[in-house]
Amino acid sequence: MKHDRRIAFELAKFLARHDSQIANVIDVYGTDGCINRNMIILHFLAEKSDATHLLFVDADTVPSKNAIDLLLGMNVDIACGIVPVYKATKTFWNVMPVDESVAEGFMPKDSLTLSSKPLLVRKAGPACMLIKRNVLEKLSFPYFRNDCEKIGSVTNFLMRLPYTAGDFYFCEQIMKAGFEIWAQPKVRCGHYSTLNTLHINS
Repeated sequence: MKHDRRIAFELAKFLARHDSQIANVIDVYGTDGCINRNMIILHFLAEKSDATHLLFVDADTVPSKNAIDLLLGMNVDIACGIVPVYKATKTFWNVMPVDESVAEGFMPKDSLTLSSKPLLVRKAGPACMLIKRNVLEKLSFPYFRNDCEKIGSVTNFLMRLPYTAGDFYFCEQIMKAGFEIWAQPKVRCGHYSTLNTLHINS
């Protein structure tokens, strides 16, 4: 991703605010998200550290000020903030609830408010995701993998692109291992591209 000073500044403030809670920052550079995330997990597990959790933060994502406290306070296997994604002129949150009524789509932006309770989800993007060390220790490598080979045709691939990403493969491995993923609607993250999609349609 092209360097964006807005994000660098906001992330620097976030890290400074939580300096006493962060044992180490693992930063990798590359264009393949699956490779980057696999490298981060391998580094985290190999490092001799007392760190009990790994917090993923994407390069285009800025967590809310109290994100770490809120996610840690949930005391669950995997806790994630909600990140806005913009698709087909509409904004959604990057989570899919266990409730099948939402079918295969993301949660519409107006479906979750700051007063919403934590939500058990079956899929979530790891743009802001806190994972307990013991969860990662029980998963097998690769942790992230693109599953394009399951799609078959080019048309199906383009139609189902969001659901073939390594993010969802990771979530499937988590659930197969018997763990749960919980989304915290109070942790609302800025998501930058050419603009901050958190404020679209607001």
